[in-house]
Amino acid sequence: MTQARRTKRAQKSRPCSLRKLVLTVNELGLGFESDETIQLQYCSGQCDKERQNYDFVMKHMVEKGYIGRGRKNKVSKEPCCRPTKFEKSIVYYGNGTHNEIPNVSAKRCGLITDLR
Repeated sequence: MTQARRTKRAQKSRPCSLRKLVLTVNELGLGFESDETIQLQYCSGQCDKERQNYDFVMKHMVEKGYIGRGRKNKVSKEPCCRPTKFEKSIVYYGNGTHNEIPNVSAKRCGLITDLR
């Protein structure tokens, strides 16, 4: 267990960037029926270097309890790695026709501080 903790601590966080994954349309979990294989691009990584004073203040306010933790008062206290642009759509063949699913595969990633 000590070795696992050391290994985890030794890992460097990866910066926010575009990653690729090959899976089937069924595995997207959106209810579309097709065993066709697609390449999904997604965003993953840390945005620690991009933190601004606002992010530090919000984190402090939540930790100290100045801002409630309820759904109504929910704030993002850390920047988030999210798509800033999407591919036009994923096109697949299923149920005898060509189909499109928009806004699923990321084209570009970046720092997002407000998810609304």
